[in-house]
Amino acid sequence: MDYPDKWIRGVISEEYLKKGLPKASLFSGFTDCENKSDYEELSINWYDREEALMQILDQKKDGARQFKIGAAIFSREKLDELCATGYADNCYKYERSPTPDNEYHGNLLAKKGIKKEDKKMVASLIAANCFIKLELQKI
Repeated sequence: MDYPDKWIRGVISEEYLKKGLPKASLFSGFTDCENKSDYEELSINWYDREEALMQILDQKKDGARQFKIGAAIFSREKLDELCATGYADNCYKYERSPTPDNEYHGNLLAKKGIKKEDKKMVASLIAANCFIKLELQKI
């Protein structure tokens, strides 16, 4: 499957940023996968085109914008490089997983059983090495 060069993660609050840069905590919300019992997932959007960014910026939860700060844009190529290193130990991958409301939806996948400190290290590496830019909400 072909994937675009960039992917997006919504930013709910300032606590996920430091001086306008993403913190590792932006990648701490992995949950159990319904269709892959040996992986956990973290929602992302694939940046196929500008509408993917607009979809995440306009996404609502309980009637209000879910991502009040904006969206962080990341490099898929840099993620691929990281996933192939000893740091990630080939325990991370990604998928496209469209929903009825979001054709751009996908997930970062992490094998279950990764040590907590290793997960934090990889999250820090993703935040530092894969980040391209922050797209802020327009009020």
